[in-house]
Amino acid sequence: MLVKAYQLDPVTHEILHADFYRVAMDLLKDVQLANPYVAKFHIPFCLATAVQYGSVGTEAFTEERITSDVLKDLMAKVTLAHEADLDKDHPAKFPAIVEIVSKAGAKHAARVDYPKGDSKNPMTPEELTSKFHQLAASWPDEQRKRLVEQILALEHADNMAGLFDEA
Repeated sequence: MLVKAYQLDPVTHEILHADFYRVAMDLLKDVQLANPYVAKFHIPFCLATAVQYGSVGTEAFTEERITSDVLKDLMAKVTLAHEADLDKDHPAKFPAIVEIVSKAGAKHAARVDYPKGDSKNPMTPEELTSKFHQLAASWPDEQRKRLVEQILALEHADNMAGLFDEA
């Protein structure tokens, strides 16, 4: 979000900092970057990936990425902290504040109260479609496209029989 909004260059970043509510810190602060699955819960990896690539999609969680020297350099710049003011909003919200500081001292910060995909911060149809295509990449293109069209038209369908014929 910050990287895209401000068109930030990853090379110029000096500090990547994230503040969380207590429960999030307790769950995530000691996660070790052991494999692509665990990387989903490793905040420094996710922040470094977002800064370097502009997003953290399914393509991010690979052996190649978790061993990347570029991402390791960015991860070394990440600090995490508990921000007590965020505790009052949890569990109604899942707040986090991210700050990026450039080598020149420029600061950019953003707060997110609901993670992307939450009902209060839903993915757009385009984001859902893109994620589906990533997750179902082993299926033939035409089958994926047909299934997406059918799913997006479900509210107008008389029945769902055709949907299951394709699966």
